[in-house]
Amino acid sequence: MKRSEDKNWERFVDKAMKEAGLESPSVDFTDKVMKSLELQQVQKSTVVYKPPISRATWIVIVAITAGLLGWTVITGTSLELNWVPTLNEHISLSTVWEGLTFPSLNYTSLYSLGAFALFVCVQLLIMKRRFDHRFSLN
Repeated sequence: MKRSEDKNWERFVDKAMKEAGLESPSVDFTDKVMKSLELQQVQKSTVVYKPPISRATWIVIVAITAGLLGWTVITGTSLELNWVPTLNEHISLSTVWEGLTFPSLNYTSLYSLGAFALFVCVQLLIMKRRFDHRFSLN
């Protein structure tokens, strides 16, 4: 029974193949395939840079930092560097410090500059990890 079914299927398939006939590709089939492959390779190789901290966020951070620095300059509060005389007692740096003048900054301006530096470092770390992961050999 199995063999007769197999033979029937074989006859049916042979008959269907004869009726369908062989199709030949168009004249420019190879050119179309190669162009589509080249287009796919170009699309895959294009890397779009997208920073983890957007431009608008950086503008807000810079505006806040500038605002805090401006506010601290206007209010006139200052930070005294108490460690300079202590350092001068242990190491003779009097000739080095003579020509230098330190700007008077208060804690708020130092905190805002520190926060800005922290955000820059965080973005650098995130970008390094992203590029290491994207361009790894694995």
